[in-house]
Amino acid sequence: MATTCTGHATALGFLPRGGFLSALLLFGLPCCSALAPSDQEPQVAAPPQEAGLDASTNAGMKVLRARLLGQRLSEASRLVSASTHVIFGSEAEVELRMDNPFGREFSLREPQQGFLVQVDLRMERWLAFGAVEVLRERHVAVLNSGVHLGVGERLSQTLVFPVPAAGPNESLRRIEIAATLRCDGLEIDDAAYPVNAILFQPTQYQVFPGNWEPLAKDPLGSLRRLITLPQTDLDRHVLVAAASLTRQQHVEAVGLLVRGLEQVPNVRRMDTLMAALRFITGRDYGENPVMWKRWWEERTMGLRD
Repeated sequence: MATTCTGHATALGFLPRGGFLSALLLFGLPCCSALAPSDQEPQVAAPPQEAGLDASTNAGMKVLRARLLGQRLSEASRLVSASTHVIFGSEAEVELRMDNPFGREFSLREPQQGFLVQVDLRMERWLAFGAVEVLRERHVAVLNSGVHLGVGERLSQTLVFPVPAAGPNESLRRIEIAATLRCDGLEIDDAAYPVNAILFQPTQYQVFPGNWEPLAKDPLGSLRRLITLPQTDLDRHVLVAAASLTRQQHVEAVGLLVRGLEQVPNVRRMDTLMAALRFITGRDYGENPVMWKRWWEERTMGLRD
């Protein structure tokens, strides 16, 4: 039977007033749950015990196995967003999750200063007239519980990020979060290995204005309707509709937006359509509609990816 462990974390760092996060709060949740046997990863082979190997060779083999163990644990550790979309002025919840991939119990050695969790955020602020601002922030928290996982157990804790209200002309934000847990080694099979950091696979979510759901019900239809409407307060709706598209809708939406560059009622709407193209495709041809049209024509002819 899997054992149960509990734990929580406290924040060390806070943002200045008015920043993206007014505080970083981590609340404790039950942190171990049994996984089905099919979810367990294959065991890592025990280190070879070769008589006659010199000390440097044994040390090198231990470092290599430590690298493998750290990689396996990092692959089993990830951040999970509670929702892919949150609203300005609300909160975003992200789960810090670590599964035991080894098929047997292990522990992480706690550093003298405690288990430090480095949280890195990359925030894109997309403005209604097409500009985008990229900000990066780093925060540090301390886990108040040890890390000891039996077979099939999971470490799970929740990070809560307060989301301030939208800034002037701000349409949406795209947030990516990564985390690194610092430790002083990994103990398994009655041996200790020099593992110093566990990388959690990143997650992301988007921040929308309130009442965005009608746009998301039919984002392609919303784009068709919004392209030619002259009201400037609808520019932010264009970006929200573009951000609500499914991946399967991207190709059709890009064609719609490129053709829409010739139908826009004003220059500002053209800038917004090109911002939507950057958001969807990840490409950046600036505020140059000719380049966007040329790229799309070459892509449809199979000359570009």
